[in-house]
Amino acid sequence: MRNYGFELEPNVIQSIMKLDELFSNGLIQNTESIGFENAKKYDKLIMLRWRKRECILCNSSFDITSEGLLYKCGECLK
Repeated sequence: MRNYGFELEPNVIQSIMKLDELFSNGLIQNTESIGFENAKKYDKLIMLRWRKRECILCNSSFDITSEGLLYKCGECLK
């Protein structure tokens, strides 16, 4: 089992382990952005753990570590 550096619920760990993406600093290090609906369909337990996301308002891709909140980019939050 991977060491996540902090405690996660067992079901969350199982969902993350099914991915082919790296997991670091509490986020899935996905290479392509994921939209809200796709994240929800994939697994509701980890839908807020994706690093690169697609804004629900303007459809632009953004990195949650540098801007945005939930599934809204920094521009749409202004």
